[in-house]
Amino acid sequence: MPKKNYNTFGPYKRNRKWFFKYEEPGSETATQNGKPRLLSGGTFSTKKICESQIKAKDREINDPDYFVKQQKERKRAKAEAYGERWIELQATGKPNTVKNAKNIIRNYFIPHFEGRWMDEITPSDVQEFVNWMTSFRSPGTVRMFMGYVAALFYQAKRDRVITDLPIGRKNNIKLPPKPKSKNHPFEDEEVDLILKAVDHRFRPMVLIMATTGIRCGEAFALTWDRIDLDKGTAYIDRQVQYGKFCRLKGEKGETLRPFTIRLHPAAVEALKKHRENSVTMTVEWEGGIEPAETVEMVTVSATGLVLYGQLFLSHWNKMLDSLGWSRKGNGPHRLRHYFAVKMIEDGASPGEVKVALNHSDVMITMTEYGDRWERPDERLWSRTDRLFARFAA
Repeated sequence: MPKKNYNTFGPYKRNRKWFFKYEEPGSETATQNGKPRLLSGGTFSTKKICESQIKAKDREINDPDYFVKQQKERKRAKAEAYGERWIELQATGKPNTVKNAKNIIRNYFIPHFEGRWMDEITPSDVQEFVNWMTSFRSPGTVRMFMGYVAALFYQAKRDRVITDLPIGRKNNIKLPPKPKSKNHPFEDEEVDLILKAVDHRFRPMVLIMATTGIRCGEAFALTWDRIDLDKGTAYIDRQVQYGKFCRLKGEKGETLRPFTIRLHPAAVEALKKHRENSVTMTVEWEGGIEPAETVEMVTVSATGLVLYGQLFLSHWNKMLDSLGWSRKGNGPHRLRHYFAVKMIEDGASPGEVKVALNHSDVMITMTEYGDRWERPDERLWSRTDRLFARFAA
C-alpha cells in the first residue's frame, strides 16, 4: 500500500543553484527496500523560488487525489505512434543522429512493440527486446541502439505518456557485455594482397591509409591542393560523410584539430602516377557551415561521384570476394589498426601513436591499443641494461 505522507527535502545549494528532492508517490512498491524513490524537483536561481516550489510540490504529492489527477493528465500512446512522434522531435539534430534514430526506432523498436501501449511496456518486455536484438546484432551495436531507446522512454516520461521507466539499472536490465577492443590489424601478407587486388583507382588511397593510419573519411576528402608531393606531406583538415565535407571528428564524435601527415615514398610515387586521374568537382559542406568548394579530388567513385563510406564499401567488398575473404570483420578500418600496431611493435610510445592517429586524448589510444604495450619487449631490457651499465662496474 502507498504510504500516506511523502516528504520533500531541501532547499540545497550546489554550483550557485538551488534545488530540492521529493519522494515519488507510489514508487515504494517498486523498490527493493520499500522506500519511495527520490526525484529531483529541478534547479532554481534563488532560494526563495526554490522554497515556493517545495511547498507546491509538497501539496501536490500529498494530495489525496494525486493518483487520480496523474491518471487524467497522462496521455496514452501506442508504441508505433509515439516512436514516430519522437523521431520528428529529433529532426533538428545532427544528420547522423537523425539517421540512426530513424533506423533504430522504425526497424527495431516499432516492429517489436507494435500494437502495445507505451505504459504497458514492462522491464521484462525491455529485457526481451534486448535479448532479441542480441541474437542477430553485435553487443556494441545493441548497447548503442539502447541509448536511443532509453532517450525515447525518458521523453515519454516527461510527456506523461508513462509513469515509470521500464529501463535502467534499477530495473536490472542486462545489456550484452561491453565488447573488447576489435583492433585486429591486417597482417603484412594480407595488406600486400589487398594492394594487388584493389581497383587501381583506389590503390593510392588504400596505400596512404595503410602507411599513415588516417581514417576512411579523411582519405575520401583528400584533394590535390592539400598534398605537397615534393615535401611528401598531406594536410588533413576535413573529412567526407555521405558525399559532403564536414569537420574532422574523432571516435566519440568530438571535433578534432587539423593535422599534417607524412606520406611514405611509395605513396608519393603512386600519387604521381595517379595524378592524371584526378577529377574536379563542386563539393558541398554538411549543414551548409561553409560555402561549397570546387576542388580537385584525389579519389572519386567509379561513377565520378564524391567517394564516401557506402560507395567505397561496394568496391571493397568486391575485392574481398575476389580474395575469398569474409566481408564481416574485414573493413577498411583495419588498415588504421595495421598502421597503429606496426608502430607499437617498432617501439612507439602511447603519445607518439596518439599524435600519429590524431586521437583527441591519449586515453582513447590506451583504450584501443593499451593491451599491445602490455606484451614483453626485449628492447626494454636492452635499454635498461644500457642506461644502468655503470652499476655493473
